[in-house]
Amino acid sequence: MAYICKITENVSIENVGAKAANLYRLHKFGYKVPCTFFVSVTCLHDFLKYNHLDNDLQNLKSAIQGGTGLVDCKKAAFEFRKAIINADMPDGLINEIREKIIPEFRNRDVKVAVRSSSINEDLEQNSFAGQYASELNVQLSVAAIEKNIKSVWASQWSEPIIAYTFKQSLPAPEPGMGVVIQEMVPAEIAGVLFSHNPYSFNKNEMIVEYVEGLGEALVSGEKTPVHLVFNRKSQSFKNASTLIKKHYTNTLSVLVYAAEELERKTGLAVDLEWAMADGELYLLQLRSITTLSQQSVLWTDENVGEVIPDIVTPFSWSILGPITNNAFKGFLKGLAIKDYPEEGLFGLFKGKVYFNSTSFNETLQRFYLTTYLKDVKEKGGNKIVKILQLARLPFKLLFAMFSFLRFAHKLPLQIDDHFPAHKKTLSSNLYGNKLGKKQSYHCAQNIINLHLKTMFLHVSDTILAELYYQFLNKACKGFKKSTVSVDQLLSGLDSAESAKSGFALWRLSKFVKTRGLADVFDMADARAIEEKLSQSEKGKEVLSQIRVFIGQFGHGALHEFELLYPRWWEDRAYIYSNIKSYLKNDSIDLSQNKGALHEKRNLLLEKLQKELFGPRKWLFNYLYKKAVYFSTQRENLKQAFIKAHSELKKHLLNVGRLLKEEGLFSKNDDILFLENREIKKYVDNELQIKNIQSVINERRARRAKFSLEPHPPKIMQIGETWRPVYEEDDGEADLSGIGCSSGIVEGTAKIILDADQFDDLQEGDILVTHSTNPGWTPLFVTAAAVVTEIGGALSHGAIIAREYGIPMIAAVKDATKQISSGDTIRVNGDNGTIQILQENGVNN
Repeated sequence: MAYICKITENVSIENVGAKAANLYRLHKFGYKVPCTFFVSVTCLHDFLKYNHLDNDLQNLKSAIQGGTGLVDCKKAAFEFRKAIINADMPDGLINEIREKIIPEFRNRDVKVAVRSSSINEDLEQNSFAGQYASELNVQLSVAAIEKNIKSVWASQWSEPIIAYTFKQSLPAPEPGMGVVIQEMVPAEIAGVLFSHNPYSFNKNEMIVEYVEGLGEALVSGEKTPVHLVFNRKSQSFKNASTLIKKHYTNTLSVLVYAAEELERKTGLAVDLEWAMADGELYLLQLRSITTLSQQSVLWTDENVGEVIPDIVTPFSWSILGPITNNAFKGFLKGLAIKDYPEEGLFGLFKGKVYFNSTSFNETLQRFYLTTYLKDVKEKGGNKIVKILQLARLPFKLLFAMFSFLRFAHKLPLQIDDHFPAHKKTLSSNLYGNKLGKKQSYHCAQNIINLHLKTMFLHVSDTILAELYYQFLNKACKGFKKSTVSVDQLLSGLDSAESAKSGFALWRLSKFVKTRGLADVFDMADARAIEEKLSQSEKGKEVLSQIRVFIGQFGHGALHEFELLYPRWWEDRAYIYSNIKSYLKNDSIDLSQNKGALHEKRNLLLEKLQKELFGPRKWLFNYLYKKAVYFSTQRENLKQAFIKAHSELKKHLLNVGRLLKEEGLFSKNDDILFLENREIKKYVDNELQIKNIQSVINERRARRAKFSLEPHPPKIMQIGETWRPVYEEDDGEADLSGIGCSSGIVEGTAKIILDADQFDDLQEGDILVTHSTNPGWTPLFVTAAAVVTEIGGALSHGAIIAREYGIPMIAAVKDATKQISSGDTIRVNGDNGTIQILQENGVNN
């Protein structure tokens, strides 16, 4: 029985898998498809029998079905994949590669792609689509093709798929995969087409996205594509003149016509992968769009990108996932809302944490009258039904308002009680040098339980802070005699815990200067600074003050939630770098600035109080009090979490050190690459201590790989499909965003993307960056204004900017690309606009 057939031969999904069968359909319909061969599904079954791998597959099935733990399942899958890679191919397949595929391309300088074609992949509602391997640019040799076929086969039991099956209590995947071997097209451009808009579900629009070169860069997210919208009614692309190069126009027209024709032939909305080479259009893949009736979820890095900007380790997500999602669930319960989003409020995509914008916005909309009126309108029905629905509306509104006000009243009481309780619990679970493995792990679990309560209060506070900020903003816009913004009313409150670290470092720099030791901090090495300071009495006084600072703020870090990164008590270089920066910008007087801010805000409040009377005055005071409380406690609760998180790291590293001594790890921080439940089994001696370095190394490598990959700011999840969302480009640059802190400032822009560039910021410069977190607080002392690409009115950066009284604008698209270091810019925090006055000295 032949294992390999050409695309011209009649095939079915059962014979060669879904991807191959659809390629056969494209060829049969007469479209140009690169030279392609299919390896049958039967071949994989024969390969497993030939190498006696049935027992290895059975071991994997037993590990999943026996519930021995995810780490054992992943290890069994790893061993099975390894066995596949090292096994021999049946002679029949080797001969067919040599006799069928190699001669087809003889005397041609080509490479091939080796892709999966599962009998399940790309079917409606399937969760494994896109998880299987695709090997590109494979050399045209028997050995290379053989090697990559085995790699594709092994991907049917990849770690993400095994993790999914285990967590969903599904059986291990059965062998069911064909393979596509296809000539690589030397593409000038390549991309995808959706014959119905998969984001808005608009059937009158097609979406075309393409990149230069191979289309794999688009699918994997390595390149940002050109995003085009084709209107079926006008039969034209939006903004075609600015977005499409002239020599691509004909190809894109042929592509759109092909999609319309395929819809008629298949009776389905289609998803095409395509490429253009030498002016010819090639179709590389055909799928039906099965997501049009499925619920869509928009995931963004807003509200999470500034606190968890990097790839998380397995341990971090194993605790942060349940903690954050349970916190949101608790918030909904507090408002008597029973519907909890199945996807949760936070999710993971390629190792990065994303925020469920859809669920969050739906929650906020529950507190607006327009939502209920819209609901009545959309449900339709006859007049009697609508009258009944409208009659019930006041009761719905009253219940929602009562639930909200009750929760808003109770939450501050819970928060105020939590701070002393938090301090007490944390003090009884501090790390000590003599703690054993079980003692340290027990303390770590106590801290994680403390995290649950803190995060519930933090998430609840954050949502109420957002709502009261918006309510107060509406109230401010209603003033007739006074022009006042909510940001002015929330400036200089001096109550955000995270702002105090910047002030403390500023005071420390002043202390260094009075001791005549400013030049010591010109040294680059932290150890050299400490050694020099230890050689004099004045230097020892400075060291003593540094120890005091670390005692108060040493829990801080540039990546606060990810424990893989050092806290300030671990690496003092960050502290010394900021002291050096303050010493260079010596004219800053924070004490004077704080006093001026307090006086300005108090005068504004006095003026408003004179304008207000009766119920309106009472309502304003109520909203102001709540907005002040919730916006500041949001930061304070997060700081309480970070303090406990720092102590958690000490315990984990201690457990890691002790397990390393027992032979489990090679490094103390290897423990961060196990999930919490996996660690527990080793601590409780439920699992035999044996080296699991291969698992650790694989997870480290995956994290490193994810760290190099771009992560789009927005992703649309439709069913089980995740796709980056690219905004329509109107061809015009827009330098505007959300004004978060009032004021107008002109200055020199400085693009700061990481801690190594902190020294570049000079007094009076305007900080332009992707996002900030509490580790960036000292830069707000030096900066004249702040511009970020993500964030909002209640992001950390916005709260700190108001504490220091400097203008800030957040959510400015591509700010770090549109603005260059050295540009003179005007930042208007009142209306959220930025103007480039000079580009590196050249007037605009």
